[in-house]
Amino acid sequence: MAQAQWCWFLGSDDIVAPGAVEEVVALVQRHPDAAGATLNRSLVDRRYPSIVHHDRPELLPADPECERELHGVESVLAELGQLHDFISTQVFDRQVWLEAVSEAGDEGLARGGHYPHLVLITLMIRRRPIWVWHPRELVEQRIGVSAMFDDEWTFDVAGYEVTLLEGRADVWTYLFGRRSAVYRALMRKVWWRHFSLGVLLNMKLSSGFGPSGDLRFLRALPRYFWWLPEFWATSPALLAPGWLMRGMRPLVRAGKERWAGARHRRS
Repeated sequence: MAQAQWCWFLGSDDIVAPGAVEEVVALVQRHPDAAGATLNRSLVDRRYPSIVHHDRPELLPADPECERELHGVESVLAELGQLHDFISTQVFDRQVWLEAVSEAGDEGLARGGHYPHLVLITLMIRRRPIWVWHPRELVEQRIGVSAMFDDEWTFDVAGYEVTLLEGRADVWTYLFGRRSAVYRALMRKVWWRHFSLGVLLNMKLSSGFGPSGDLRFLRALPRYFWWLPEFWATSPALLAPGWLMRGMRPLVRAGKERWAGARHRRS
C-alpha cells in the first residue's frame, strides 16, 4: 500500500525514539544503493519500564558502535541475519521488496512460517547485496509477553521458544541448507540469544516451566545444535529438571547470602 521509495515496518507494541524518522531519512540518503538497513534497538519489559535492556554483544555485528555498509549475502546474513527477525528495525527499498515477493511466491512465503519476512529480506539482499547497520537504538521493543500467547499466566515458554527456533531453522535451511556456513553462523547467534546457560536457567526457574518444557527442549535442542560446542557445555543444565532447579533455588540463595556474610566479616 505504500507509495514512497523507502518503507519501515513498525510492530504495534514497539515505539521509535524522538527524531528517529528524520535520522532514518538521513541514513537512507547516505546509502542510496542499499536494499535496506537494520537499526539498533533497546528492550523494555512492560512490567519494569524503568529498566532498559540491550542485546548481548554476541548478537550484534562487528564494530556495533559504527554505522556500516555491508556487502555480499554471506557477510550481511552472518552479521545481521539473526536481527532481521525483528520487523520494527528493518527499513527497506519498496521496489526491491516487491521483486522479492514476486520471486518468493506462495511457496516461499509459506516456508517462512512465523518469519516470512526473513525469506523476503534474504531474497532482497541477493538481488541487491548491500545492507546497512545503524548503531543508534532508534526502536524500543516490548519484551516479556508474546502475541503468540494471549494468557501470560499460562505462557508456555518452552513451546514458544521451540516454535520460533523451528521457524528460523526452517527458513535458513530452505535458503542456504542446514550444513552451510551461513546457516551455522545464524544458528549460533540464536543459541546465544535464546538458549545459552543464563537464558536456559532463567526459563527453567520460571513458574510457567514444567516437565513438558523439559521434554520439549530435550527433543528439540540436540536436533538443532548438536554441532555447537556451547550446546554440550550447557547440557547439564538442559538435563536438570526445572522442578528440581526451582526447589534448589532457596538453598542456592541462602548459600550466597552466607558466603557474602562470611566475606564481609573477613574484610
